[in-house]
Amino acid sequence: GAEAVRADLEGSLRRLGTDYVDLYLTHFQDPTTPIEETMALLLDFKKQGKIRAIGACNATVDDLERYRAAGLFDADQERYSMLDRNLEQAQGPWCRRHNVAVLASSPLHHGLLTGTAAPDRAYPEGDLRRDLPTFKPENLKKVAALLGRIKTVGGRRDLTVSQTVIAWTLAQPGLTHALVGARTPAQAVENAKAGDVELTPEEQAEIDRAISETFPPKAG
Repeated sequence: GAEAVRADLEGSLRRLGTDYVDLYLTHFQDPTTPIEETMALLLDFKKQGKIRAIGACNATVDDLERYRAAGLFDADQERYSMLDRNLEQAQGPWCRRHNVAVLASSPLHHGLLTGTAAPDRAYPEGDLRRDLPTFKPENLKKVAALLGRIKTVGGRRDLTVSQTVIAWTLAQPGLTHALVGARTPAQAVENAKAGDVELTPEEQAEIDRAISETFPPKAG
């Protein structure tokens, strides 16, 4: 309910030691609470100066339409990587049309696109990667081949595989932010440097070609 959300926000502000959050996003869309009700609460937070911008995650285009109809809507966060491009079908074009920011979560596909995971690595019971089709042995071999080609592109500019993948992600139409995880400070620094990288059209085309040749688009 609204009071629980208010308490959550106040708790976050207290722990962060700040008066406001730059971007406040709903995480999953609760089917039992109308989006219009959620948006009214978020707009109230914004009016109070406790949040600066409003967004949603894991939303359908219909969800996004309802948010936008209720007030100024700023950002959509969805899963997106060169191995998981569903965003390009509906939410991405919708966000471009309505000037809404797009935040890509898992652009390194749970670490698979860093180039550091061995193709024969086994994932234990309970690891979410164990059940993802992209982590099946036959697929890992294809990913390794793809990353070899990406390493060649990035290597010409002293970029790591991760940096090249992040730069490619940020170059996609309408995509404004890549949300990248890190397990160490060094990884965080390495990933952040990718934000300053601008791939040339030729480099983008070379990576696009490597992706489509390794994972041909499904017909229809």
